[in-house]
Amino acid sequence: MTKGLRESLTSNDGCLRRPRTIPLCRRLAAVATALALSAAACVHRNDSGAEDGGAKATESKPAPPSTGTLRAGPREVPEQGLQVIDRSDLRARLAALAADSMEGRRAGTRGGDKAAAYLASELEKLGVEPAGDASSYLQRFHLPPTVPRAERDSTQNVVGIVRGSDPRLADEYVAIGAHYDHVGIGAPVDGDSIYNGADDDASGTVSVLEVAEALTQGPRPRRSVLLVFHGGEEAGLLGSQHFTDRPPVPIEKVVAQLNVDMVGRNSPDSLSIIGAGRISSELDRIIRREAAAGGLSLDYTLDAPDHPEQLYYRSDHYNYARLGIPVAFLFAGLHPDYHLPSDEIERIDMAKVERAAELLYRVLWAVAERPERLERDRAAPPPTSQAPTTARSVPRRSRPREAPRSPVSDERRRPE
Repeated sequence: MTKGLRESLTSNDGCLRRPRTIPLCRRLAAVATALALSAAACVHRNDSGAEDGGAKATESKPAPPSTGTLRAGPREVPEQGLQVIDRSDLRARLAALAADSMEGRRAGTRGGDKAAAYLASELEKLGVEPAGDASSYLQRFHLPPTVPRAERDSTQNVVGIVRGSDPRLADEYVAIGAHYDHVGIGAPVDGDSIYNGADDDASGTVSVLEVAEALTQGPRPRRSVLLVFHGGEEAGLLGSQHFTDRPPVPIEKVVAQLNVDMVGRNSPDSLSIIGAGRISSELDRIIRREAAAGGLSLDYTLDAPDHPEQLYYRSDHYNYARLGIPVAFLFAGLHPDYHLPSDEIERIDMAKVERAAELLYRVLWAVAERPERLERDRAAPPPTSQAPTTARSVPRRSRPREAPRSPVSDERRRPE
């Protein structure tokens, strides 16, 4: 929701006002128009036959009763849900996830498990249905021995479901997700050794959480929504690979996946979109329409098939796309604090995170409300010749002097 619209719905004491009703004159005009159309339609049923040259029209028979229930068209994006998305909530959740106490949220560490527990508790507070192992929110999976500095041999995804409102479509799912893990504790830079990952990807994680709250506090779309907080993304998209290989629902019932990764930096009024039109051109059209409605401009530069970063293959949406599921990657671009301790909450543009969350909600709603699934009119991506990697090439704000490295920091991944 744009700032101006929220302010127009808010009174001086901060309480939401009831939207203005349609003026009486407009309602009367609409009734008059409907009556005129009805009268015109009656001409075609005139028994005198005057409209067809004097021949008496055949008496029409009543239509047979319908054998099924008519399917309603998609509903507009509900303002009630958009009003739930609030930057102060987003900031509070971001402060919790990017706190030093989370120790950088590395997969297979105490900090990573603590972050997963926080997300599970938030979903429980919202009343989201658990969809992990043994009726919990956690879907555990083993980490390969090649994952550096892991304290445990496993980590987890955090998974929940918000059931759809239409019994005929509720067994289909729109998946939305973000990776909650980061790179942990590493070599000190300017005295700071905790890589908090406020943008990467606490910003995307809290956006998904905020949309989960909008879904539980506002109207529910016709299809169900899968909320998946992936673990192990920084180690090679491990959580999304495990989820798509062992989904809690039939994977063929997932109609789309929307991935949110790093949405808190750079231009305040634009987002990069990656992959939206590579499997379904309809999904791309929906995103363009909803971005325009929310006042966001879209940048497709990083989506170019020949772009050197090849980001389409390097975040969690790819593991859905490889199965032919339409995907979209919402991304705000790279910046010099990527994978450094300086990726802190003080550098995050919370207004931009709010707008990204609103776009996520808008697109999710539009896809979940469609009477039919998205058309898959493009081919799924070919398999990559090597395992996906999340390392990205970014310019440094200033290349820090190498500090003496502790044993745990020897394998810290840095952008090439």
